Amino acid sequence: MSYIGKEPVAGIFEKQLLSADSSTTSFALNHTVGSESSLLVSVGGVVQEPGVAYNLSGGGSNIVFTAAPTNGDRVYVHFLGVAQ
Repeated sequence: MSYIGKEPVAGIFEKQLLSADSSTTSFALNHTVGSESSLLVSVGGVVQEPGVAYNLSGGGSNIVFTAAPTNGDRVYVHFLGVAQ
């Protein structure tokens, strides 16, 4: 799949795959982020709305879903920025 839009000036966007089990709502992130809008989250191919479908806890080191992702759903977190 090609990239649409201007290429990133520096670095790359990191991606993390989460293991959904239909009961877990909180997951540790590989990077600490400053806000929900610093993430692009996809559950089963559907982009999730920040602050509605998920929030952050632990100072931005954990993502907490309002409803547990279903077992078998592919859950991806793309980091658009990380806390410095």
